[in-house]
Order: sequence, then structure tokens, then C-alpha cells
Amino acid sequence: MGGFFGRVRGVKEASAAFDAYITETVAAGAPEREARVKAWASAPHARDCHPLRAEEHLAPLFVVAGAAYDEERGARIYNDSNAMGSGATLSAWEFRS
Repeated sequence: MGGFFGRVRGVKEASAAFDAYITETVAAGAPEREARVKAWASAPHARDCHPLRAEEHLAPLFVVAGAAYDEERGARIYNDSNAMGSGATLSAWEFRS
């Protein structure tokens, strides 16, 4: 998110790394998915990709990852590697069985 406002140098690489972490997280099985969601702040460039003190931007991910059945896996359904012309990666995911 900071990349949209010029706060993050290397926004393309930073947001792509965080996007890859979340994509791997939602695709993981339930135990690994839970551990990775809980550890989101230690993901590559996690803090660079979100407004300061605004973890609630990830609240929808926390809710759907927790509500997904154990056998469900997340999949990326949208990806833009130049969101709003910023160079930042923006993605969306869904869970399916």
C-alpha cells in the first residue's frame, strides 16, 4: 500500500514478494494455512505493503481463511502487476474444494 504513495522503494518487487506469500498461504492445507496467516507480519515486505497500523486491510483474508473447510484450498482469481499504474501487485483469492 505504501507503494501507491511513493513510500516504498522497489514497490514492484516488494508487493510481488508479499503477493507470492499470500498466494502460497491460501493454497496450503489447513494447518499450514493457519500458521502462515497468523505469521503474516513476518512475510516478505508485509509492513511495506499495508498502511501503517492498518492490519484490518487483511481482515477479510483472516475471516475466509479461518472459515474455509480443511480440505478447501485458496486460489488466486485476479492479479494485476501494475495496480493503478503504481507498479504494485494486487490480487484476489477465493477458496474452493
